[in-house]
Amino acid sequence: MKTISFQRQSENDLILVTVMVDNNPLTFAIDTGATHTIIDISQLLILGYEFENSVGEEFISTASGIETSRRFILKKIEFEGIRIENFEIRSLDLISNGCGFYFDGLLGLDFFRNSNICFNFKQNSISIG
Repeated sequence: MKTISFQRQSENDLILVTVMVDNNPLTFAIDTGATHTIIDISQLLILGYEFENSVGEEFISTASGIETSRRFILKKIEFEGIRIENFEIRSLDLISNGCGFYFDGLLGLDFFRNSNICFNFKQNSISIG
């Protein structure tokens, strides 16, 4: 298993990590309460994806309520040795929801579905295998 460290100013802070999306570093929050991985729609557009690239829409439940999300297929997403090609991701306007100023997306459970992951909050570390 690979172990990485994370920093949080307080126990209420999110775990922010660098995720490579199509070889571009973005800041994602790890969200074990999220079924799906989500990216801010503006970041997706900056990376060159277009609305026409969407493979569909769906309603998803968020902390803010029910929202419409577009689904896209990322060419590649990577985090600490986990690399997935042709990964289906959901997009939301995180800036309008007040989140996009802090991070570009959420790593949800679907990203980790083929991995073992263990959080150690006493040591501020994540073990991934």
